[in-house]
Amino acid sequence: MNKYKITAIEHPQYPWLHRIQALIDVNEKVPKGTIGGFVDSITNLSQGGGCWIYDDAICCEGGLVREEAEIYDDSMVRGTAVVAGKARIYNHAVAKDSCYISSGEIKDDAVIAGKAIIGSLCLQKPLISGDSRVYGMVQGNVHVNGNIFSWEKIEANTQDTHIFEHGQWSISPAIEKLQPPLYYPRKKTKKKNPPER
Repeated sequence: MNKYKITAIEHPQYPWLHRIQALIDVNEKVPKGTIGGFVDSITNLSQGGGCWIYDDAICCEGGLVREEAEIYDDSMVRGTAVVAGKARIYNHAVAKDSCYISSGEIKDDAVIAGKAIIGSLCLQKPLISGDSRVYGMVQGNVHVNGNIFSWEKIEANTQDTHIFEHGQWSISPAIEKLQPPLYYPRKKTKKKNPPER
């Protein structure tokens, strides 16, 4: 069963693009009947998973949004770009050419292009923001607000956030917390009796 249909509602600037409408409850934010963003064809948004195109976002040409990925606002996926996993693209960000985004957040006016790969390492997800232009690989706990060239490969599998901003690298250390070992006896808390009336 299809989860959405393409409506007759045309994009005001690109009339060959049309809005989508949910035919079923797609996810918690998209109940049946919800009007979504714009597509070129049925191949731009997977019929499986909870992926969705929100607001005035566009997925066109050979671009694809699949799995649990979401695009919002005026963001755009085009060329043969793939946005998958739990990736989120919003504001005016663009994914184009043959890039592959499998996790993290792309926002502001950032552009992911060429054969760029954006992904996670374990549970660590990247954030690409500002006027960034990313053509290389960015994976893990990395915040990029700058340019990453096609020959660059950035991987950060740590709790500390690696920050690339204005051509400079810095680290934002994670807050260190200790957890008691399994053998440590846990104190039982007494339940308070409700006050008598």
